[in-house]
Amino acid sequence: MNVEIKGGRVVDPAQDLDRVTSVYVADGTIAGLHDPPPHWRAERVIDAHGLVVAPGFVDLAARLREPGFEHKATLASELAAAAAGGVTGLACPPDTDPPLDEPGLVQMLKHRARVINQAHVYPIGALSLGLAGQTLTEMSELAEAGCVAFSHADVPLPDTQSCSARSSTRERSGTASGCGRRIRTSHAAASRTTARSQRASGCPESRCRQKRSRSPRSSRSCARRASACTFAASRRRAAWTWFVPPKPKACL
Repeated sequence: MNVEIKGGRVVDPAQDLDRVTSVYVADGTIAGLHDPPPHWRAERVIDAHGLVVAPGFVDLAARLREPGFEHKATLASELAAAAAGGVTGLACPPDTDPPLDEPGLVQMLKHRARVINQAHVYPIGALSLGLAGQTLTEMSELAEAGCVAFSHADVPLPDTQSCSARSSTRERSGTASGCGRRIRTSHAAASRTTARSQRASGCPESRCRQKRSRSPRSSRSCARRASACTFAASRRRAAWTWFVPPKPKACL
């Protein structure tokens, strides 16, 4: 169907256009501005004098009432109202009931909008689970489901550090073992390893114990030697207790 929109103020920021002219539309596609295309014959003429002709507007915060608030409005009524006002795209905040914090809810919303086919719907995912401000959502999965951004809507975020800390702890707990994770050996194995190293290196701690068992020595001298040997042994034990295994090739 050929439609001529005649005498309106055409505003198009993409083309730096702002003037009074006519727009020629053929089968839903703009076929010409100001001058009609060749062999043009309009089947419908719309008088747009005193009106603005522009590309579709985008509402960045449109409450579509679904899911959870169908008693106020429905997705069909909201999209119809948007199309009547020249809004062809709507960004939906996540403060629905339940909030848009799961990929299934986002996919359901986009499917309903495609069936109604009145305007484009761009879901905004919830920043935290249930908008509680405690645990971050799986934003990568929500983005794959169709979310274009993430927000907390009108709900305040009380503690950003606590929210990020909980999420980082959850990510660390889900990592595969062996990929650079420190493994602590048992205390008994570390003690046996330390004892063998002391005997091999001739540690003075063992000699001090032997001398004290053979003949009485000065208590002050023995105490100094015992404390020095204990400190040296504790340092060696700490060095043996923690180790980092080599990273497997899959984690490089």
